[in-house]
Amino acid sequence: MRGLKMTKGILLTLLVLSLLTTAFTSMTYAETDYTNAYKDVIEQNVKNVLTNGFGQFYTINSIQVKFNDLKVADSKVEANLFVTMNTTLKAKRVEDLPYVKGMLKEVNLNNFKYESNAKMNSALFEANKNSLKEDQLSKASKELEFRFNDLSQYINKADDNNFFLTVTANVKDNQIVQDSINIMAENIDTMVPIQNLLPKSSEEMEAEGVHDMQQLLNSQKQEYSPALYASYDRIAARDYANRWSINATSCYDHGTSCGILQARNTWNNSAYPYYPELCHK
Repeated sequence: MRGLKMTKGILLTLLVLSLLTTAFTSMTYAETDYTNAYKDVIEQNVKNVLTNGFGQFYTINSIQVKFNDLKVADSKVEANLFVTMNTTLKAKRVEDLPYVKGMLKEVNLNNFKYESNAKMNSALFEANKNSLKEDQLSKASKELEFRFNDLSQYINKADDNNFFLTVTANVKDNQIVQDSINIMAENIDTMVPIQNLLPKSSEEMEAEGVHDMQQLLNSQKQEYSPALYASYDRIAARDYANRWSINATSCYDHGTSCGILQARNTWNNSAYPYYPELCHK
């Protein structure tokens, strides 16, 4: 009988341990499920904001979201994300872009269809020979040539847009409160609302084109024209950055943490060597 009681005691202990283990496992899975649910809501919200913001002017080919971290504390969730959005301009011609439309409108080329710089300059002269001075025609010509040469590189070509985002939201009953979601985006060295990086309306961009052409024509300084930077190849700059940079998560400099996210092992040191002795102490 004593042996039977001992056996029953062991079985009862094992049963209790099994139930406790099951309960703990269920709690663990539940916590993991909440984390995944938070990620799903945040990712979908980010995709919706970017798609709605860029969709008027771009075909959204893909949006990939990578979570660097996600923290939950005091009924709040905070996540840091790296997002890559691949897009293609919907405009089939440079002159269909709202900003360029505004520039062309200001020099009486509302319905202009680009074929070559020579034909554009001829049309520019014919439309403005009685209203613009020779130096103004020269400025307008250089500016439009720059715009068409630069922007034509983006027509009918897919391009990556990268965003570093911090998303915060309130949590209630293990669910994210939708109207509390706030998305901040890295812009150079500061964080700004994601709305600041979304394209303006077609009307606003066209008005900016009109304004900038007016400023150019009325400027007394030739240096005003961005055509001075015509040798800058933004496509080449993008490809170079994609090749020689990554999404760094830490930095180690001169034996100490430098406080700036860098990955020097990816730098093009063969062409641009890094000399520690040139750093300020």
